[in-house]
Amino acid sequence: MHESLWKKLEDGVSVWIVNDRLVRSVFDIDFTTGGHDHVYEFVPKNEVWIDNDIEEKERGFVLLHELHERNRMTKGLPYSKAHNESSRLEFRCRHHPDELHDALAAEGWA
Repeated sequence: MHESLWKKLEDGVSVWIVNDRLVRSVFDIDFTTGGHDHVYEFVPKNEVWIDNDIEEKERGFVLLHELHERNRMTKGLPYSKAHNESSRLEFRCRHHPDELHDALAAEGWA
């Protein structure tokens, strides 16, 4: 599934660019944009996957969503609440892209 390692974070989480078509054909036909080990059982522990078909200019927003969601779930928040919070944060940063860098840094992306 892995195409390339985007970055390994200080907390040990690896962010991978993955082959979206392969993920959908082997694991989950509904896989889109990204995911992580707390949502998808097929994503290895301590990994975040970003779909290789996401355009470069969009990847930061998807990454923010996945890291924020994963970090909230690690602290015990259920998926539905973590996903809603992450969607709101992603939406805000898409409308205020100057905030993306700081938001990513807050999630461990230095």
